[in-house]
Amino acid sequence: MGDTVQSYDIGFEWVDLNTISSIPVGDSFHIQNTGLPQDIIVLAISATEPPADFKGVNLYQKESKPISPGENTVWAKLVRIDRDPSKVRTATINIQTDAPGIGDSAPSAASFTEDFILKVSKGLVPGHRVQYIHSYAPDIGTTEEFIWPLNGQYTFNDTPSTLWLTSSDAGDTGLVFIRWIDENYDEQQGAYQLNGQTPVAIGAGLRVNQAFTAGVSQTLGDIYVSNALTHGGNGIPTQATTVMMFEQKTQTRSMALFTVPRNHTAFGLSGYFSSPKNRDNDFFWNVRNPLGLLPPINTNVVSVYQTTTEIDFKFTSIPEETDAWFTAKTETGTGRVSLRIPTLIVNNDFL
Repeated sequence: MGDTVQSYDIGFEWVDLNTISSIPVGDSFHIQNTGLPQDIIVLAISATEPPADFKGVNLYQKESKPISPGENTVWAKLVRIDRDPSKVRTATINIQTDAPGIGDSAPSAASFTEDFILKVSKGLVPGHRVQYIHSYAPDIGTTEEFIWPLNGQYTFNDTPSTLWLTSSDAGDTGLVFIRWIDENYDEQQGAYQLNGQTPVAIGAGLRVNQAFTAGVSQTLGDIYVSNALTHGGNGIPTQATTVMMFEQKTQTRSMALFTVPRNHTAFGLSGYFSSPKNRDNDFFWNVRNPLGLLPPINTNVVSVYQTTTEIDFKFTSIPEETDAWFTAKTETGTGRVSLRIPTLIVNNDFL
């Protein structure tokens, strides 16, 4: 993979990327948005500067795109989606001019060096990102259950349906960043404004891979995304239709689940599994592919007694369009468990 990376600050006006980077018009390159969650870089390919209101293609935080402009110039500008865009005038982008390594072998355990993962975390490796999958369950008992604050099982719905965003507090009007899987298993993402306990439509999809508050103010209530309008008057959907949730105290998704997008591969890095004092819990690794490529599989990962255990996942890869999730149980009584799984997500074009 090429290492020639240039960084530039982009403002609210269209900028000619070929001019500022000295890349010849027509040459291909890769661009990544390394700004804040509220920063959207809009891209356009045109021989002349686009109109001020031209929509272009959105590039969200940490997202990378290959640019093949033909004979035209590449333009970029910043769009802020928070409520006070005057606070920040620029966002940083990275441009990589070398070939992205298409055709190279897939990452091996030896390639997961601390330096490499640090570069990925900084947004310096196009087509790669690290996502932290974390969750807890307050009362895991003798029945194996999905690890999330709601307890019980997660219900998989493989039929695309409208995803609805709500809060348990009627006063919530802030923004929530959501990265979700659409009906084609492509990732979509954006910041969506809450309307209290009234459902807000996001789009037609299957799962939610990531969500967090996209602003300096915390939400007032717990946040939910559901795949049906099953909400009571308090904005809380039924558990069977809940595809994502986070509590007010965490402000970020708490679910031990990840769905690998189309044309991507997920590589496990490590896993941290915790069981509280005087408790012994079994943790289970589950995968399924609803397209029939992989049957549901359930295997024991580790048994943990009143401690936190790290598991090396560096030889684990999960193919595209696959659901991967964790469950747990204990032999007697009930108790809290938690986990944290750093995961490398790679666009297959870069493998």
